[in-house]
Amino acid sequence: MSELVGIKQPVNTIQVIEQVKDNFLSVSKDQRIKWESELGFAIQHLQKNDFLNNVAWNNHQSLRDAIINVSAIGISLNPASKHAYLVPRKGVVCLDISYMGLIHLACSTGSILWGQAKVVRSNDTYRSMGIDKAPEHIINNSFGGEELRGPVIGCYCTVKTADGDYLTEEMDIKEILDIRDRSELYKRSKSGPWATDEGQMIRKTVVKRASSYWPKVERFDDAINMLNTESGEGIEFEKEQEPKKFDGTTRRGRNPNYLPPVLKNVYLRAKEALDCEDMDVIKEVFFSFGEEEERIAVWKCFDSKERGKMGSYMSANGIDEMNQERRDTAKEVYLNEEGLEILIDYNWNGRKSALPDAPEI
Repeated sequence: MSELVGIKQPVNTIQVIEQVKDNFLSVSKDQRIKWESELGFAIQHLQKNDFLNNVAWNNHQSLRDAIINVSAIGISLNPASKHAYLVPRKGVVCLDISYMGLIHLACSTGSILWGQAKVVRSNDTYRSMGIDKAPEHIINNSFGGEELRGPVIGCYCTVKTADGDYLTEEMDIKEILDIRDRSELYKRSKSGPWATDEGQMIRKTVVKRASSYWPKVERFDDAINMLNTESGEGIEFEKEQEPKKFDGTTRRGRNPNYLPPVLKNVYLRAKEALDCEDMDVIKEVFFSFGEEEERIAVWKCFDSKERGKMGSYMSANGIDEMNQERRDTAKEVYLNEEGLEILIDYNWNGRKSALPDAPEI
C-alpha cells in the first residue's frame, strides 16, 4: 500500500491508526469486526509492548497495513479471543493469526464446522483411525505437566466439514521441524515466531497443511497468503509438493482429501466395495457416476495393487471403454537416483512402463 498523502502528521501511533479508518471500513469482510473495537484492541497491543510501539512509530505504513488487514481478512485483535495479534518482525508491524484464529476463520467462513489441533507427546496414547475419522488420543498424565507427558513427538488437526465428514491431518515432529527450518525468517536469523512461540507454530503448521484439503474460501486463503508473505512464515505447502521417487514398490494413490466432498464420498464407497470384493458396485461407481474427469480423479486415489484388482475384473468382463483415456491420465513424473526426471505410465493392472522417449529406470 502507498503512503498516505495530504494528511496531518501524526504525533503518536494512535493517530497513525486513526488515519486508516476510511480504508478499514471500505474493505470490511465481516460486519462483526467493528472499527471502534479494533482501534481499542490495537491500542492495547501497543501500550503493552514498548518495542512494538517503537517499531510502529518508526514504520507507520506497516502499522497501517496491519490494521487494514484486520478488516480485509475479518479477524479480531481482541486479546481475550487469542485469534490475532500485532507483532514486530524485522522492523515492521505484522498481523499475526494464531492457529486458533485460523480455525475460527475457517469455521466463520463456512469452510468447516468445527476443528481442533493438538500436540502428541511421547507418553500419550495415540491411535490413528484414518484420514476420514478423528484419532484416539488419550493423555495419560493430564495434570503432570510437560515433564510427565514427555517431549512432543507429533501433532494432528481434526475438522468436521459442512457435509459432516471428518478430516484428520497428522505430522510427526521431524516433519514439522523440517518445515520450520525452511522458513526464510528462521533460516536467516533463528528468530521470528518459531523462536518465540514454537508450541503455537507447531499447531499452526499442521492446521495450515490440513487447510489445503478443506473447501476453498477467499477470506481464509487471503489469511494464509498474508501469513506466508507479509508475516514471514513462508510455509506454502501447495508449492512444496516434491516430485515422488519411484522405488519399485506399490505406487501409492493420491490423497483423497484433495477431492471435493462429493467425490471423496464416492471414493470411500468404492474403497469399501473393493475391500468387500463387491465388483458390481465398483462397476457402478466407475461407469455410472458423474463425468469422465470426475471418475478419473477418484480412480487416482487407489494404489497400484487396488487398481490392478479392479482392472483385472474389468478386463475379464470386457469393460475397456475407458481404458485408453485412463491410461493417458495415469502419468506421473518421478526422479531416479541420479535426479533425472522420468515420466512413468501406469496401466490398468498397476504395471509401470516408460513412455516413448523416456529414459530407462
